[in-house]
Amino acid sequence: QEGQKTGSWVRNRAGYSLRRKSSSSSSGNKKAGAGSIEHCVKLLPPMSRRVEMSEEGAQRSADELRRTLEEHSHPPREGESALVFTSGKMAGAEKMREELRDVHGWVGVRSLEEYDASAAGTSFGATAHADDDAASAGITDEEEGEDNTDESWKTATVYVVPEKLGRGLDLPSLSHVILQSVPSSAAGYAHLSGRTGRAGNEGKCVVLARPREAAKLRRVAEGLGIRFGEIGGHGGEDEDDEEEVEER
Repeated sequence: QEGQKTGSWVRNRAGYSLRRKSSSSSSGNKKAGAGSIEHCVKLLPPMSRRVEMSEEGAQRSADELRRTLEEHSHPPREGESALVFTSGKMAGAEKMREELRDVHGWVGVRSLEEYDASAAGTSFGATAHADDDAASAGITDEEEGEDNTDESWKTATVYVVPEKLGRGLDLPSLSHVILQSVPSSAAGYAHLSGRTGRAGNEGKCVVLARPREAAKLRRVAEGLGIRFGEIGGHGGEDEDDEEEVEER
């Protein structure tokens, strides 16, 4: 099994099976279909389930997602948007939106309710709402137009919803799908990642993965015949988070 290499985590005392990539790659393969999708994975450091369910865990998860996108992925173009699927309950999505919008200044973060209101033509329209928030945050038109990945993600339209609401979800002009965790099956991954790369367009799916999800990541890759390109690196292990990180 050590010949099946899926990432660059290192083995720790918890004894989970980790693999190292035999060669580095900055992007994953694109599967042909109605459109094409670039499949990428960000390997995160261990985090125990106890920490993950805490306030600290919510803050760290939001910061990991923010840094992954700001540092390694160009933001959606004008007229496009991104979709973040959070794991767990509705409260997890609400907390992620709160952290990204109120703590990190991502003024374009939205809920599905705000998308529905936009589609109905009410005052919650995402573009107008983001413009108002950008102005209140002191971001000028000149700054907003600059090719600056950090600032552009801050003003991009980003919908944050629970993974369980992904079935049948169809948002137009989605350039990015970001998964907070690895889905439990290849079919689940195919469904969620397939929200982008539709109607002949290209899309990008970024998965945030913990060491304990190594087996699931491998099953998804093998089941769909895709290769995940690794982006960035986790920069070492968290010494306080080695409990409950065994591969499942």
